[in-house]
Amino acid sequence: MQEYTDAHRYFLQSLMQRGVVDDKECRTVLEDSSEISGYDRSERTINSFVAVINKRIQPFHLEIRKGVNEDDGTDVYALISITDHDINRLTVGGYFLKFEIDIFRRIVDCIVTSDEGTMSSVDALNITEELPQKNITKSDVQCLISKLISHRWLGEREGVLFLSPRSVLELEPYLKDQHQDSLRHCGICKEMVFRGLRCVGCGVRIHGYCSVTYFRGMSDEDRKCPSCHAPMPLSDSAWSSNGSEDILKLSKTRKRRR
Repeated sequence: MQEYTDAHRYFLQSLMQRGVVDDKECRTVLEDSSEISGYDRSERTINSFVAVINKRIQPFHLEIRKGVNEDDGTDVYALISITDHDINRLTVGGYFLKFEIDIFRRIVDCIVTSDEGTMSSVDALNITEELPQKNITKSDVQCLISKLISHRWLGEREGVLFLSPRSVLELEPYLKDQHQDSLRHCGICKEMVFRGLRCVGCGVRIHGYCSVTYFRGMSDEDRKCPSCHAPMPLSDSAWSSNGSEDILKLSKTRKRRR
């Protein structure tokens, strides 16, 4: 096991400030931490570097966990609690106010239980009508949504909200405890999937990035649903998805990277 050094300490401090980093940001932070501390990371992988930090922070019930971005299949790293499953803990330290946690929970619940794994920003603003506190305005909710997006708890595209990789990693115990029957799992990798692609035949969901790998090199005629084996050409007519165009772009991008 590697020794815990200043480079590991600087990396951890940066992640504590950011909450989550994607693969590119992770490598940049790692390079900067190594350069500042004089740490020689030749032949050291990100996983082995993070393992040293995780061993150090384990007594505090914290862990740097790797996840995957549903949009493009890239790795993300988030600092999460591994024991406390209560979403209310996010109020500790003043990061969120109690009424903000209540709204955030309602948004998460609506996203998880929806057919498309999303929620329109308009519907989110209308949550004020359901709150016991009558002094919370739509402006307050809009400010909270902007805060959640800025701190990467939510993603947003064209007025549609969805769970970010940070929320999926951090809230996984809560989601499994509160929404076990609503959670969907990818028909290929078996991990949780919230949006992805959906077979109109049997309803199975597949991560977009999983479909790119699984169906690579196949013609439309050869693509079959991994669950019901129905024909599944990668087109809007056969797939029900809120991001089918993105999957086509991702497929082309993956081909260029090979």
